[in-house]
Amino acid sequence: MKFPHLPVGQRFRFQDKLYTKVGPLTASEEGSGNNRLMMKSAEIEPLDMHVETKPKGPRSFSEQQIRSLFDQVCLEFAQANPGDETKQLLELLQAGFYRRLSDG
Repeated sequence: MKFPHLPVGQRFRFQDKLYTKVGPLTASEEGSGNNRLMMKSAEIEPLDMHVETKPKGPRSFSEQQIRSLFDQVCLEFAQANPGDETKQLLELLQAGFYRRLSDG
């Protein structure tokens, strides 16, 4: 199963370590509590539940929902990778993303 298909809060195994999904692209390692940025293509093994493995199909989002989701991902990335350089790069990324989103 790919990481994005796993619901937030779900436990899983990846590269022989146990994690809990804490955000769209982040997971917390059991024991250490260290956060890890996960690639969308990461193949994981869900634990403790039966998960539907097929995506549910297309969904639509308002511009505000897209902005909120993007802000959340940027915040999680900044928390997992602290530092001034990360903050500056994320600010540039957000500005470019919002400009393109507004241009439609």
